Amino acid sequence: MSRPTNAPPIGPKFSIKVPPGWLVIATAISRKKYMQGVEVGFDIIQPESRIFGSKVGTANDLMRVTLDQASSLPFKDQEDEYQLDITFYFSSGSVNDAEVLVDNNARSNKIHVVKTEKQPGSFVGPDSVTFIVFVEDTPTQEAGTGQFDDGVAMFHLVKNS
Repeated sequence: MSRPTNAPPIGPKFSIKVPPGWLVIATAISRKKYMQGVEVGFDIIQPESRIFGSKVGTANDLMRVTLDQASSLPFKDQEDEYQLDITFYFSSGSVNDAEVLVDNNARSNKIHVVKTEKQPGSFVGPDSVTFIVFVEDTPTQEAGTGQFDDGVAMFHLVKNS
């Protein structure tokens, strides 16, 4: 049975291979008051992407998909494997639009990915894998803060039975 896999992060980017028959729900949280964004690229029928953006001036809040202001991005199960390509962005300057962040290539510095898995048959319920991504926007740290505390994203994958 195929299970989701991921490529190790490179700077602010990583990828998830989604096997046939798996559902995905993506969400993101901004922990800062400046503009943050997450681009999720995919090639299911044709190459596309969706962008999450934060609300400037608000910290510790859900980012919204710029297309429809939804707080999550769902993917239904597919017959063929596909890949999610995820990149994180930020601007502490005058940019107030997540799509402009992506167009300007204003990437975050680095990410840390944690993978959790529910093994098939380990308890009642469908097989699942969750990727939790912690974001560090800048190469330097603010006084009194830790690394990877600027944003959080979650990609929850569930095997459709």
